[in-house]
Amino acid sequence: MYRLALLFFVLVSFVPMAVSHAQTSDPLVTVSIAEDVVEPGDTITVTWEASSHLRRFHHVSIELPDAHWNRTIFTSTNRSGSMSITIPVDFYDEATITVYPQKSNNQNYKDAAGKVISASAKVVIDDGVEIKSLTVSPNPVEQGGTITVSWEVTYGDQPVPFLSLTHPSDEDFYANEFNLPPVGSMTLTIPDYYTESFFVSLGGDKIMPQQVDIGITCAFSEYYSEAETCPITRANVTLTYQYFEGGLMVAWGEFIFIMTYAGGGYGYTQPAADLSGIEVPEGVQLPDSGFSGTWLVFRDRVGFAIGDAGTYSTIMETHPDYSGRHKATGYWFGGPDGGLIYVNPLSLAWDTYD
Repeated sequence: MYRLALLFFVLVSFVPMAVSHAQTSDPLVTVSIAEDVVEPGDTITVTWEASSHLRRFHHVSIELPDAHWNRTIFTSTNRSGSMSITIPVDFYDEATITVYPQKSNNQNYKDAAGKVISASAKVVIDDGVEIKSLTVSPNPVEQGGTITVSWEVTYGDQPVPFLSLTHPSDEDFYANEFNLPPVGSMTLTIPDYYTESFFVSLGGDKIMPQQVDIGITCAFSEYYSEAETCPITRANVTLTYQYFEGGLMVAWGEFIFIMTYAGGGYGYTQPAADLSGIEVPEGVQLPDSGFSGTWLVFRDRVGFAIGDAGTYSTIMETHPDYSGRHKATGYWFGGPDGGLIYVNPLSLAWDTYD
């Protein structure tokens, strides 16, 4: 009986302490900066407080990263206190102070979700260099249309900043217009490859880039809904096709799509070839002459033809497809037996939709 009473006393005494700690709503660390706006080279006053709930506290790590994430680190063994920190002369736009309470060996505290416990505060840096305005007209713009980009940058007593304008390009994923004047404008023609959105971003020395997003009005009132994007082109076409043991070939002008059941959506064209002398198994046949040269290249994959070539009419759409810094055209068109076919020759991908 004595042992049970003692056990009951220990449990009752211990549990409230654990619950009280878990239910605390006090922040585990706070930080503030006395100043709202400073200039490069000025001194700011940073005040912090680490909660007493953080056991085995050893010190706080106070970090000041620059625009390139190079970090200046200060430390203090005080749970709470203030410190004067000088903003380097090459800082611009803003500075962020982050405080990490730490155990010995610079071990960070983490919450129940495993996230590092910290607190941050920012101060605005007025270096005299600022993008006063960046505008685009019209916005939205019609597909393939032209926009006018205008900007104004002030630089006070600083040297004239190096300015550049970044935007998507038809030749590469991004293009840059360099050595721009502080005040100016330029016109850009949106490549028709961009059918959903476009952007321009202005930046330069000691300037946080500003970006304007531009909507694009689709040139087509209807298109294949499965594609989910506005097409680049959309037209009625006549296609030649032939089925093979291993897939389907579809010819469109000088372009041949080779869609094999083993995978691969190819755009490939070879001149017609002489297929005389090739032994043909029973029940299959040689390809139509228009597919003959290409068939020789992919013969091992597609096998022999299993029917005559034919023609049909459908709607062919071209759509933009992006892969890293490379752009490609995806093709959407009706199949010879109904349904919808998608082919991306660059990624060798194809799919069918009922």
